Amino acid sequence: MTQFESHIGETLSSEVTSFLKNTPLDAIERKARDLEFKSWCPVAMQDDSKELRDAMKQTSEMLFKFIKFQNQTS
Repeated sequence: MTQFESHIGETLSSEVTSFLKNTPLDAIERKARDLEFKSWCPVAMQDDSKELRDAMKQTSEMLFKFIKFQNQTS
């Protein structure tokens, strides 16, 4: 378990852990903002579902937590 996983109290998939480890913070922030926008904007995506929008919102929140964690521990 990584320090961030311990901090948030959940285990992340190896794909997510790899993404966080190998992606610059500015790119993670762009991705988080993109997901946050798409999670509420009615015209950003067609034929989506509430579940998909909820997943994008949760993912963006987790990415913002990671950015804050990295800034506090750096």
